[in-house]
Amino acid sequence: MNPVDGANHAHVFQTDAEGRTVLAHTDQLSLGDADRSASVQSRVGHEGGDGYEGGHLFGNGYGGGGEYTNTVAMLRDLNRGAGDSFFNLENQWRALLKADPDVQIEVDIRPHYPADGGRVPSKVEVEFTINGGDPEWKVFKNG
Repeated sequence: MNPVDGANHAHVFQTDAEGRTVLAHTDQLSLGDADRSASVQSRVGHEGGDGYEGGHLFGNGYGGGGEYTNTVAMLRDLNRGAGDSFFNLENQWRALLKADPDVQIEVDIRPHYPADGGRVPSKVEVEFTINGGDPEWKVFKNG
């Protein structure tokens, strides 16, 4: 699926000195497809141990690719939609975009890591705006 006119699947990632993604950003979230990398997802999921899997910061349905910078060790329930989850937030955005392809959703995703230098974020903070409105925040505990 191609993105809406005037938008693309541009995602910007910032990493820290240890190569961990600390920011994933898009000015215009858009629907689309991207390739997955089962090996990256598996390797990243193993960083978290039991109960974790490689979760995409920008999911496949938003053109988020399978590269390492777009994937963090994420609790399975957080990644797959139990309760107030990252997955369910993505579904809310998907519904908005399907209902109105011109809706503008700007997204910042910030994984926060423990001070000991671990590779598994202890929480994932998401800030987003819809059509330039007031920012909304979600914080997901990941451990």
